[in-house]
Amino acid sequence: MATLIGAGGHAQDIVATGYYLPRYAHHDDYKPGHAVVVIAVNDPHLRAEIATKLGIHDTTWIHPRAHIGPGCTFGDGCHVNYSASMTRTQLGDHVTVSPGATVCGDVTIGDRTLGGAGAVICDRVTIGNDVTIGAGTIVLPESVIPDGTTWV
Repeated sequence: MATLIGAGGHAQDIVATGYYLPRYAHHDDYKPGHAVVVIAVNDPHLRAEIATKLGIHDTTWIHPRAHIGPGCTFGDGCHVNYSASMTRTQLGDHVTVSPGATVCGDVTIGDRTLGGAGAVICDRVTIGNDVTIGAGTIVLPESVIPDGTTWV
């Protein structure tokens, strides 16, 4: 069972699905039976801030109706929503992949980044930290998106 921080529809969805990925299970300080904490907040910046202030590892949550292909890695506190699809993707810490987003092939996404609903991020893309990819945005192959920017 997980401890849930947050309220609203996002929190209810996490409770209903119950699918958590305790990424920190490989850390030296993790012991079986330790509590799992999920911060049920869509905003990746706010999730990171809460985790830092509380000094906790925020567990990654993946909706069971997301499509996760081979070669994907997840940082702490990532949220991958329903109907999202990804292959060969590296997510940093506190990344949100919104419903219906598609991330395909050798993509690296930095920390505290938000991929909007229905966004399409194509092959061989590098996305920096603190980036927002707007809903429905198409990021073309081999793009490099700098830190702290918004793409729509």
